[in-house]
Amino acid sequence: ETPVTSWVLKWLAYPLQRPGAKMQTGLLFFGLKQGTGKSLFFDGIMASIYGEYGKIAGQAQLDGNFNSWQKDLLFVVFEEISSQADKYENFGRVKWMITGRTTMLNEKFRNETVERNFFNAAVLSNSFQALPLEEDDRRFLVVHANQNLSPEVLARVVGPGDKVRAGLTEAFYHLLMSVDISDFSAHTKAPLT
Repeated sequence: ETPVTSWVLKWLAYPLQRPGAKMQTGLLFFGLKQGTGKSLFFDGIMASIYGEYGKIAGQAQLDGNFNSWQKDLLFVVFEEISSQADKYENFGRVKWMITGRTTMLNEKFRNETVERNFFNAAVLSNSFQALPLEEDDRRFLVVHANQNLSPEVLARVVGPGDKVRAGLTEAFYHLLMSVDISDFSAHTKAPLT
């Protein structure tokens, strides 16, 4: 287990073992090739662990005037959220979502309300420069996913109907609940990658 793998496991485990924990960092997994398993893992397994409190979001959610999609969430997977044209404009919004303790909810035909922000986020991209991170950015652990899943691993993970095999999500949840997080907190800095 590498230091990065250990940190990611603790980051994933911490809010499950400490419900309501708002991590002060996010994950950015990028890879220039498709088929590395980023979406399969984060959407198929992690978002599934959170059930109705986990969501997949994209550019449309960031660009929209209404953000009720954020209500009551604990985990969000952002898929390809930045186009070149609006990368810098959206990044401020993404940074606030990562570390902000509250959010202004703007629901259609309702007054804006303030809600506590409990969701933790993973950003997935097939672009080398998915987000305009500063050299010493403290908000993201960046992982370069550069190897496709082998057919053998894919067959062990994906079952009939292209769904994650039955029991795999539950088994990973059990693993996360057994991860030792005694040396970790919502403010633990990410390794510089």
